Amino acid sequence: MKTSEMNTKAIQCPNCGDTLYFEPAQGKLLCKSCGCAFLPQDIGWRDYLSFAPENGNVFNELPKLVDFVCAACGAKFTADANLTSLRCPYCGGNIVTCAVVSGAARVDFIIPFSCTKTQAVKAYEEYYKSSFLKRILLPGSFTKKSRVEEIQGIYVPFWLYDAAAYGEASYETYDSEKRFGGYYVRHTYREDINCRVDFSLVPADASERIADDLMDSLEPFDTSELVPFSVGYLPGFMAQRYDTDPAENKKRAVLRMKETACEKLRKSINHETLGQTVREKVNVYITDAHQTLLPVWMLTTLWKDRRWTFSMNGQTGAFTGDLPISLFKTLCIVLPIFLAPLVAGVILDYPFYGIFGGALLCLYVLARIYLFMKPVLKASDAKRYAKGETDIYERSEEYLRDDIVKRK
Repeated sequence: MKTSEMNTKAIQCPNCGDTLYFEPAQGKLLCKSCGCAFLPQDIGWRDYLSFAPENGNVFNELPKLVDFVCAACGAKFTADANLTSLRCPYCGGNIVTCAVVSGAARVDFIIPFSCTKTQAVKAYEEYYKSSFLKRILLPGSFTKKSRVEEIQGIYVPFWLYDAAAYGEASYETYDSEKRFGGYYVRHTYREDINCRVDFSLVPADASERIADDLMDSLEPFDTSELVPFSVGYLPGFMAQRYDTDPAENKKRAVLRMKETACEKLRKSINHETLGQTVREKVNVYITDAHQTLLPVWMLTTLWKDRRWTFSMNGQTGAFTGDLPISLFKTLCIVLPIFLAPLVAGVILDYPFYGIFGGALLCLYVLARIYLFMKPVLKASDAKRYAKGETDIYERSEEYLRDDIVKRK
């Protein structure tokens, strides 16, 4: 396979020249040899701009693998072209690549790691051991034989979007007035609503190699801790540059904002009940986009020749990942749930209703078990990123009719 060569820059102690690494617990760069500590902000851009190519788009033409030349020891090794921070496999030195400071790939902000590797391992063990229900549903061999194969702190590339969403909708809504004799009057109206919803820093991960749903499940990150990017936060961790189509990232964020704006429109009606949706339209206008690196601990465990991937928010400590489910234990839970309504139906001489009720209960329990053990899901809205109150800047309504409805 053809490879290209990429320059690197070692992150070394200014006093003794040994490797520096970022310590999350202290929020500082530490030297292994002389014990000196430095603030990450002190490692600026100036020393790292000279080896970056002027045209940032050159990285879009690179093959998937490139030859890195370690700036610390001079060794050459092959690795993923999208890595912007990594450790030399020969000398163990922490190095950054020219991609991290190059034009289109240049990062705006970063949230530093707050959680350590030890905390990530502990969180993994607590994830499946602290819950009684998880211990019941897990296969016994998973808790005994699964082992952490790899754990790596990674700065994952994200786009953070600021936007304004303008929504306009028309709904049929109604109020109900009670009447005697099992009937009530339903007053029906048509409501037209126009609103504006502002969003701040809606995330969309920009790494092709990491599943979108896994990253969505780690939200939210505390964006109040965003700091201007400095290479001083990278030593000791891997970092990637974005390798996905920015248009696709934007599309995912826009869909989330549209769903939230529609939900706010539906909740802003004046009358008791939402009926038919006559029209609903939302336009989202991106006002700013920031390329950002966010901290994630990735853990891979091996069980029955299959790799299971878990992740932890490197800032908040939130942990997620899908767990295996024991079929035998699940059947032991579901079977009595099915038999109870069935026996009751037979006793009451309604066996069909017993079977139907038992099947519905089983489906409900199975769905709850699956969602409990498989919590990794794609985010469908951006509610937590909406700023302030919804601005209803235009509203009108029209009385349509009264319907007399028999209460069921």
